[in-house]
Amino acid sequence: MSKEKLKQIFIEEATEIIEKMDIDILNFEESPSDKALLNEIFRGVHTLKGSANAFNFSRLGEFVHHFEDVLDFF
Repeated sequence: MSKEKLKQIFIEEATEIIEKMDIDILNFEESPSDKALLNEIFRGVHTLKGSANAFNFSRLGEFVHHFEDVLDFF
């Protein structure tokens, strides 16, 4: 599989994850005690981090890792 095709797959998957996280974060603002929702956000962030690192997007992987660290405060 070409590098360009792999990049396109990553972008499609990352877009889906980010769109879901956007909704989840807005819902979490309304219900900050909803631990299940927080777990969904964390799962999305963790998946995005893994995908970024798998495709050698190390800067994105590092950024998302810091996002995981922030979620640990909730």
